[in-house]
Amino acid sequence: ECFTRVLKGFISLASCLFPPNTIGARLDSFARRALWDVGLDYQHGTGHGVGCCLNVHEGPQSIGTRIRSDNYLVPGMVLSDEPGFYSNNKFGI
Repeated sequence: ECFTRVLKGFISLASCLFPPNTIGARLDSFARRALWDVGLDYQHGTGHGVGCCLNVHEGPQSIGTRIRSDNYLVPGMVLSDEPGFYSNNKFGI
C-alpha cells in the first residue's frame, strides 16, 4: 500500500500542469496527497534542481515545503521527483 501511494504521488507531480510564476512549494502537495489521505508523510523535500559536473542538488529551484517566493519554475529546468515513505527500522520507499 505504501509503495502504491508513493507511486501515485510521483505520477501526480510528474503529470501536473501549472501556470507561469509557480514556485515549487505550491506543487509539493501533489506528491504528498496520497500519503496524507491515510495520515502518512515524509520528512524531506520532494524534489531539487539537477545540475551537471557532479552538482546533483542544484538550486535555487526545488519542490518542497519551504517557500522560496522568488524562485519560479520555468521551462527548461530539470528537477527530481522524489516522494517517499520510511517506516522506522522496517523499510523505506
